[in-house]
Amino acid sequence: MRKTIVDSQCKDELRNKLCLVCEECWKKNGYRKTSVKEICDLADVAIGTFYSFFNKKEDLFVETIIRIQERLDYQFFELTLSKEPTLNGYTKAIKMLYREYDKIPFLYEVNTPDFIALIKKIDSEIIKKLHVDSVNFFRKAIRKANLVLKVEEDFAIGTLSALLSTIQSKDVLDKSYDHIKLFDFMLDNLINSLFDNTTVIKR
Repeated sequence: MRKTIVDSQCKDELRNKLCLVCEECWKKNGYRKTSVKEICDLADVAIGTFYSFFNKKEDLFVETIIRIQERLDYQFFELTLSKEPTLNGYTKAIKMLYREYDKIPFLYEVNTPDFIALIKKIDSEIIKKLHVDSVNFFRKAIRKANLVLKVEEDFAIGTLSALLSTIQSKDVLDKSYDHIKLFDFMLDNLINSLFDNTTVIKR
């Protein structure tokens, strides 16, 4: 029984290591230029071990992005919003999300040839699982932070989604000014137009 637990922990650690290396390679080289051999070499894992976990390279990339989404969800709701369920906490959580997207470009560069090449090799049901429902995400966040809306909820969510999408223009923005400072400035000046700086009274 003890050996089974140790083996299970070891497998989980190896799987996690492969996903972490995959994430770094994906950021640096993209999906198409990243090989199974490169991932295994960097993770110090035998290729045979890799194929005991994944049938093909794409399976690792899918698991990696799912893990990233789960990590962002945890950071947004549990590490930030749960500790400060207010408008200020909500603003901090969105800033955190923007910074994470800035570090992981393939999360928003979904129309590039590299990302499309990956999608073509993934089952349609898995693609649905990868799709992030941003409307429900922000709806949940509004409830979690007990926010009072000044505008229609869908309008507020659409506005915030549009603001986050400016990450796609960061290279252009950086030619004039730091894009993160610009995002923070826009969010700080916009947020009070969408929500009251109060909270819902819980009954």
